[in-house]
Amino acid sequence: MSLIITAEAVANSGHKLFEHLPLLEEALAPYPNVRIVQSTSWQLLEGGYRYAASRISASLQARCIGGTFDRRQTRKAWFESVSRLDQVVLDVKGRRPAGWVAVDGWPSEWPAWASRDTNQPCNPVRGIGDSTALATLKVKLNQEFGG
Repeated sequence: MSLIITAEAVANSGHKLFEHLPLLEEALAPYPNVRIVQSTSWQLLEGGYRYAASRISASLQARCIGGTFDRRQTRKAWFESVSRLDQVVLDVKGRRPAGWVAVDGWPSEWPAWASRDTNQPCNPVRGIGDSTALATLKVKLNQEFGG
């Protein structure tokens, strides 16, 4: 089971970097088997997803299993040229999780069909700090992973 999360969903509030991580930890608490796959341009930096994971709390780091960008399988130019949806879909096809939910701060990159079921779009500025986005994420987590 995977939660695919973008840095924007917990980072871009205009206040403090990753200030909404406690909200994500709270939302994930009932689902200890859910793992995190990062989908962020931070993966392109030296250190890849491990660097991006090092920027979040220890409890969320323990859930991280990788990123949608894998230097061994994906060319950087391709990754930068495709939509977040394409990045996520490719990752889901490769990992084949039993279930997944994507949390993304760029809702304009997702078509309506994708946003309905497995994507939790967030305001690109407030991320899951927006109470409606957080409530909807909790509902989607329960639908996908709650049993």
